[in-house]
Amino acid sequence: MHVLRGCALRLRVVWAGAVLCAGLASGCASPSDAVGFEEKDPGARLRAVQDAAETNDRTKIDELIELLASDDPAERLLAIRTLERITGETRGFEHSGTLADRREAIGRWAAWYRAEHGGVNGGVNGGAAGEGFGAENR
Repeated sequence: MHVLRGCALRLRVVWAGAVLCAGLASGCASPSDAVGFEEKDPGARLRAVQDAAETNDRTKIDELIELLASDDPAERLLAIRTLERITGETRGFEHSGTLADRREAIGRWAAWYRAEHGGVNGGVNGGAAGEGFGAENR
């Protein structure tokens, strides 16, 4: 009888601990509502890309070009697919290409953007092929 009572008590303690941990974890793991290309949270940047894609927001093209230089392949993939959706072009950019190939394609995007928009926005302004993009350091 004592053995059963001891097991039941241990089960209650373990179960209570599991419930407490799950409650704490769910509070810490809740997704941020932040959305923005300049956010440190990759999820916030991905939500910004999603918003641009859903609305075909041409005003976000410069930020999307900057994301092509991201360390995160998911950001690069979503950025190029969104650029393709908005502009109809990839300019040879492959999200999984070599760094040199990606930089060359980013240079083509930057040159196109400067020609279309006068190079007035963000990190797309300057640099040689693919240089001057802040996203690769995120």
